[in-house]
Amino acid sequence: VLSPQEPETRIYVSLSSPVFGSISSQDWIRDATVQISDGTTTVPLVFEFGSFANYYVADSVKLKIHAGRTYTLWVSTPDGKTVNSKCTVPFPADTTSLKYNWDTTSVYNANAGGIERTVRLNMEWTDFAGGANYYRAGADVISYPLSNPSQDIFERMYNNTFSDLLTDKNKDGGIM
Repeated sequence: VLSPQEPETRIYVSLSSPVFGSISSQDWIRDATVQISDGTTTVPLVFEFGSFANYYVADSVKLKIHAGRTYTLWVSTPDGKTVNSKCTVPFPADTTSLKYNWDTTSVYNANAGGIERTVRLNMEWTDFAGGANYYRAGADVISYPLSNPSQDIFERMYNNTFSDLLTDKNKDGGIM
């Protein structure tokens, strides 16, 4: 997790699934050398074993994460496997331009034995001009059937492409 809001940088390291054979999802790599750099400062990350997840951790005092900066991560294992990656931390979204409204329609369906409702969430915001920007947009909806009000049904709503990931490609600085 690379985020200016987090108290520490946490990196999860495991092997990807091989083409032939399988690897358990519990096969965390515990003996890797992991480092992260902002181009000026490089710090090691230390493996921490937890009850829910196993991460390599760097304290934010040693390397503060800032929006707009690019960070490089290096991972190497004792058996010679190496990988590195770069990530530019995005600036927080400008939520002042966010507008949304709910649109609900109801139709009686005799075959279903009741009313069917369609819920639509319309969202729009202004994109940051300049450079490629990526957004994640969606909504979590909980409904309760009349036949069993104590049973909740959880659904995650996405945009009409059935993905929660959006890019400003061909819309730079425009309305998303």
